[in-house]
Amino acid sequence: MEAKLKGPSPGLSLGLTSVTDLSLDQVFELFENAQRELAPISSNNPTSKPVLGALCFFENSSRTKISFERAGRDLGLEWIDFQPERSSLQKGESWRESLQLLKIYGAQFLVTRHAETGFADWARTWTKLPVFNAGDGAHEHPTQALGDAFTLWKRAPQDKFQIAFFGDVARSRVARSSSQLFQKLGHRVQVVNDGTLSTKNFAEAFQVELVDRSQLKKIDVVYALRTQIERGSRSSLGPLRFSDLGESTLVMHAGPVIEGEDLEFSLCDFSVARLLVHEQVKSCLDVRRAILHRFLLDTQGGRA
Repeated sequence: MEAKLKGPSPGLSLGLTSVTDLSLDQVFELFENAQRELAPISSNNPTSKPVLGALCFFENSSRTKISFERAGRDLGLEWIDFQPERSSLQKGESWRESLQLLKIYGAQFLVTRHAETGFADWARTWTKLPVFNAGDGAHEHPTQALGDAFTLWKRAPQDKFQIAFFGDVARSRVARSSSQLFQKLGHRVQVVNDGTLSTKNFAEAFQVELVDRSQLKKIDVVYALRTQIERGSRSSLGPLRFSDLGESTLVMHAGPVIEGEDLEFSLCDFSVARLLVHEQVKSCLDVRRAILHRFLLDTQGGRA
């Protein structure tokens, strides 16, 4: 597992498949824009048609898919909603052919989610289109990481938080992307030790500390991870408990929360201010809108 971040890249004209595609300047620009009311991009060509994207979700999704769709519509985009379960994939068509058809039908970029690690990069290779990675296997989920980091940045832009991931980090694309971006931004990242070799290997690969569950009371932010049943996940830690936390500890979770398994029921009232789950949902919408806005400026030569 590679944990190092690359240097800056030229905008978002190729989409976004990994948090390593972004420089710090790009991250902060996205955060600043995510706080603004972003208007649709006006093309320099008055006869041009709206940009057409394709939502290609081979795995189930609520938050990510809906927020990408909403963010795009806010900016004047139009969408093809490709539904694999109702497509010719069920007749034996390949993933490559399905995506290439979307390009033929006019898709100008793709948003992909798939159970296979590396799928977003494959999609870019097959179609030669910009691709935004909405999750590929247990690899990455870069826009979720940006939403998570933006959530904390809004609370205290200059502060550096001590953040501990709680749960099965080895199978979590959220943990991979968010831990790398948190470190890039100067936060101190840790992983709660569940005694497994896979968690130890994750901590070593991503250069984060292992901590005991008993230390959570001293930590600023506990990031609970979803019990990913579809990937065989069964964390030996059990649910995060209210008694694990300090008086001011913040709680994050990318959702969907499996109540009673990820968080005990007393931590599932997300109207409580220090439970940031619904704030993360809002942040991810704002960040995805900022990402698509930057992409349109980079590729369409329009005016904000």
